[in-house]
Amino acid sequence: MATIAPSVACRAPVVSETSESVVAPGPIFVHLLGSITTEQVYLELTFLTLAMLVFGGIGSLWGAVVGALAISGLDSFLSQAESGVHIAGLELDLWTGTRLVFLAAIMAAVLILRPSGLTGGREFSLPLPKKRPRSDSGSRPRPAESP
Repeated sequence: MATIAPSVACRAPVVSETSESVVAPGPIFVHLLGSITTEQVYLELTFLTLAMLVFGGIGSLWGAVVGALAISGLDSFLSQAESGVHIAGLELDLWTGTRLVFLAAIMAAVLILRPSGLTGGREFSLPLPKKRPRSDSGSRPRPAESP
């Protein structure tokens, strides 16, 4: 009977969890909708998601978040501008489909000028307070006893 090496046994749950996190959003999305047709999954949604990842940076979670916020905000503004929007007393009315052209231009510019995305693969971290070094004795000093 063959045994599994401890290093392989420790890595198996990590590989399993990672593959579930990649595959799971599809079934969760279908569960949310109840059923799925070709109208819910279309090329425009795929392009928008890809633009978010490329803009923020594929190599980090922080980049995906930054890209999703920036591209979602820009897409929302441009879709309203296609219907006509007033900004500082001026009316902005874009042609239909302009938002996809803008998103494609932004994605191409990021790929040419900064291929690693806006964040460059770096993660966001908060400055944490430094830990004080422990004393070598390992025991706390006792308070002085009163007579």
